[in-house]
Amino acid sequence: YGVWVDEFIDLGLEGCIEHVWRDTIVYLDDGDPIMIGRAYGRVSRHLLHEELLKRCVESGVSYLSSKVEKIIEAGDGHSLVECENNIVIPCRLATVASGAASGKLLQYEVGGPRVSVQTAYGVEVEVENNPYDPSLMVFMDYRDYTKQKVPGMEAEYPTFLYAMP
Repeated sequence: YGVWVDEFIDLGLEGCIEHVWRDTIVYLDDGDPIMIGRAYGRVSRHLLHEELLKRCVESGVSYLSSKVEKIIEAGDGHSLVECENNIVIPCRLATVASGAASGKLLQYEVGGPRVSVQTAYGVEVEVENNPYDPSLMVFMDYRDYTKQKVPGMEAEYPTFLYAMP
């Protein structure tokens, strides 16, 4: 996956970046592209995993392998994370990072926005003669790359392309 290089530098994680593009670009249509003006990097999953584990060990982080049943907002500004086997963990901030399954753990106000999810998938391939500048990370390419209208096609293909040439 990718990150804004300046943000990883601020976190002291620049050593986990395996490739850097000097700038990012967005194509909204066949008109002029938008240059973002920020360097983007591809993260080495292995290096990031090792660095985060090292930081956790150094900070005394403990791990609990358990299923979260629900999250309750406590009156003192804390939350209570209720896990299986009657384990309750108080915390200042509960972060739900379970993707589409988050809906069962979050409560929204009555009449508020519905829960929505984003699904992304990636494929790493090497191709010859691709149309992209290798010095620019393609953050979003919304152009119609099929140039033809095929019934049902919009439901089967991504809404935008994200490319690291």
